[in-house]
Amino acid sequence: MSATLRRSALPGGLFLAAVLAALLFPLLLNDDRALTAQLIRVALYALALLGLNVAMGYTGLLSLATGAIFGAGAFASAVLDDRTLVRMRVGGRLTLVPGESVGRLLFSVVLGTLIGAGIGLLLLLPALRLGRSAYTMVSLYMAVAFPIVVVLERFSGTLGGGKGLGNVRELVIARDTNGDFTAQAQQVYTIVVIVVALAFLVLWRLLASHWGRAFISVRDDEVSAASMGVSPVRTKVLSLGIYSLCAALAGALFAHARDGSADVSSVSGGYFDLSLAIFFFAALVVGGQATLAGPVLGAVALGLFFREFSSSSLDPNLRDVIFGLLLVGFVLLVPGGLGGAAGRGLRRLREGRTRARPHPVTAGAAAERPALPAVGAHQGLVAEAILVRFGGNTALGEVGLAVAPGRVHALVGANGSGKTTMLNVLSGLVRPAQGRVLLDGRDAGGMSATARARTGLRRTFQTPRVAVRLSARENVLTGAFFRYRSGWLGLYLLVGRRRREDAQLRREADVLLAAAGLTPRADVEAEELTHGERRLLEVCRALIGEPKVLLLDEPAAGLAPEEISELAALVRAARDSGCAVLLVEHNLAFVRAVSDEATVLDRGLVIAAGDPETVLSNPAVVESFVGQAA
Repeated sequence: MSATLRRSALPGGLFLAAVLAALLFPLLLNDDRALTAQLIRVALYALALLGLNVAMGYTGLLSLATGAIFGAGAFASAVLDDRTLVRMRVGGRLTLVPGESVGRLLFSVVLGTLIGAGIGLLLLLPALRLGRSAYTMVSLYMAVAFPIVVVLERFSGTLGGGKGLGNVRELVIARDTNGDFTAQAQQVYTIVVIVVALAFLVLWRLLASHWGRAFISVRDDEVSAASMGVSPVRTKVLSLGIYSLCAALAGALFAHARDGSADVSSVSGGYFDLSLAIFFFAALVVGGQATLAGPVLGAVALGLFFREFSSSSLDPNLRDVIFGLLLVGFVLLVPGGLGGAAGRGLRRLREGRTRARPHPVTAGAAAERPALPAVGAHQGLVAEAILVRFGGNTALGEVGLAVAPGRVHALVGANGSGKTTMLNVLSGLVRPAQGRVLLDGRDAGGMSATARARTGLRRTFQTPRVAVRLSARENVLTGAFFRYRSGWLGLYLLVGRRRREDAQLRREADVLLAAAGLTPRADVEAEELTHGERRLLEVCRALIGEPKVLLLDEPAAGLAPEEISELAALVRAARDSGCAVLLVEHNLAFVRAVSDEATVLDRGLVIAAGDPETVLSNPAVVESFVGQAA
């Protein structure tokens, strides 16, 4: 397991101990009401940061809108608590006016959360369509505009203007009749910690699953993710949904838990300014992005540090400068944040205990040619009269070819002849000006790259495109994303079925890694692999998706002789399973060794097609591509 997902797999015992310690901690404070109130805020910050971590840490969507969504949830819940009138018609007229009940409080928090999250999604989703830079700029605008908008005079009747909203009830179930506000604050703290713990558990299961790998693959390379059947759009929308819900829920609870000194709380726009957005960003960096414990550690570290530091007698401007320098120094000294440092410590402890154990797949999994499951009957791949122009240049001039099931078809030609462009057309990354692609007999013209991957088309790239922060095994498992059938029920309810499914796919991944000679590197992050190892890893990742059609873009380039032998075994295994393989390659010895047919391109036109030996001996081919090397 890579460091990234290993940091998402916290020991259950450690989690329970941390929750228990958090619940018991206020009992040691000697009725320190101010510190209890601060701990409530820290817990709510942690909840918001859990969502920000999914969006920014795992999916790479840098956002400064956390404070604005947090504030939207707070104001929505506060308004609902103060003014809710729900009218329902059941036969006759039934008016439900929530009173001082727990139900009213729950209604306000839940609906306030949905409204706050909806505001966040309404503003951020359109920006996401314009790209990550536009998304970040819109999030910055939200952070700047929110405290200005909520104090406008036109909204003063609803949002309270500059004074904000008062008379918001505290988040308590049983109110102390003696006016013991410290006991009430501890009750609020307990409720908030339980909510944060539940959110932590939900995200823990999600991020340790195939969805965690999907988030990271989209963050590292959206094109590569789409080629594996992972939809970048859906993945980012899910990530933003989680982010908005966590931030809005934290804000909704904050509206009812801001102060432990009275029966009521208050919400004002000045609290949700740009400094709060920067605090959330800094806390995640300090805690550690893409680590599940990072948001909690960052909230505790900066939340409590801010309390002490802001109460110092230093000049406010000097205080900000010192804080900024301390933050920069921390990032330089601890680049992975507190969560990263904790993860490295746990990893060393775990490795020390398991160093003497043999790797579970070392004995018995390494086969010369893995036995891949037989692909069901299909019609392979057909390209008809594909025409592609870039400006005034014709990259492909009405090119046609067919790749039959159980055959390896080589597509060769000089650099710039249009081979990779052809693969991009076939995989859905480039739309042709003319012609059509038939995938298993179906016209794939309206299919996206993700849809084609889910239909059974997989590919590799001219330059290996792998998720560098995932281990070799996790990269392969990412290729099996849509083979997980247990869905959300399996993730949270049908846990046994889910574990069996995951174990089976991990065994398949280990067999493929063994066949590629990558077993010793299975748990190494992809960024540490050599160029040749990454190429083989891409092929393994494509094969675990049980492809009907496999597109290989120069897979032998840069490989050592022994790696080429392993690659040849994988290609033959794909062919023997019934897969239609289209191979783009410059290594003609490799082409001759594994191909059943060959097509030669020259300046976007087909100049020869047929048996590889015959085609590669064609004088026109020798002149245009092979030359003296033939």
